[in-house]
Amino acid sequence: MKTYHFLHIHKTGGTSVTEFLRTQISDENIFPGTFDHQLLRAPVRDTKFGLYTGHLSIGRVPDEGGETRLITMLRNPRQRLLSAFGHWRAQAEEYRHAVPPKTGFLSLFLEMSLEEFLCAETPMLKRLTGNVQARLLAGGQYGTAKSTRAQVFGPDLSDDETVEAATRTLKTCFYFGFTEALDASILRLAELGQWPRPAETFRSKVTPSWARPTSVPAIAEEKLRQATRLDDRIYQVARTIYQDRFGDIPKL
Repeated sequence: MKTYHFLHIHKTGGTSVTEFLRTQISDENIFPGTFDHQLLRAPVRDTKFGLYTGHLSIGRVPDEGGETRLITMLRNPRQRLLSAFGHWRAQAEEYRHAVPPKTGFLSLFLEMSLEEFLCAETPMLKRLTGNVQARLLAGGQYGTAKSTRAQVFGPDLSDDETVEAATRTLKTCFYFGFTEALDASILRLAELGQWPRPAETFRSKVTPSWARPTSVPAIAEEKLRQATRLDDRIYQVARTIYQDRFGDIPKL
């Protein structure tokens, strides 16, 4: 049985990709968790799963004999980061009146402005904002506790080394697609996996309009640029790699 690892990077259309993959692989062959802390605490099995999908880091999913097939999705870095802020802001509002009250990670977003989010220097928020796509592809890892599961730690590399490591991952992974061409990306994935063509049209899960930032304060523009500078480099490199490996790039 082939093993697939879908690395779900926040706000890249990963839920739709997971829904598709779950129609192709039986439930008993799918790892029943979606976070690293669940993977690290899972009982040891004699047989491997056919699909690991979720916020599961490269290097933590079992890779017997180097045969696990990595799949991921990339998104325009600026839009991905702004979407992530809106998503967490909307979730925080949803839990505002929860009983008992929600505390911790999401509670920070209740009164947080986009400017505060982008300009924050606290380690926890910087792990949420800084070049997440490039770092995860270069070997960075999600937190191993429920409270840190959205944060990305490492890798301890220079900027150029991070881009080089992420580029190597894209060159060797089974498939990667683009959120801006979600349907076309899933269709190409189905072809590569020799799975039936999906009948439905997929779309990214939409953040409520009130939570979506429509503009960035001038003081935060430089912070946004810094937080996506490596992701921007990888996003551009990915277009060339895609052309070489998979053919015509879906219209973005």
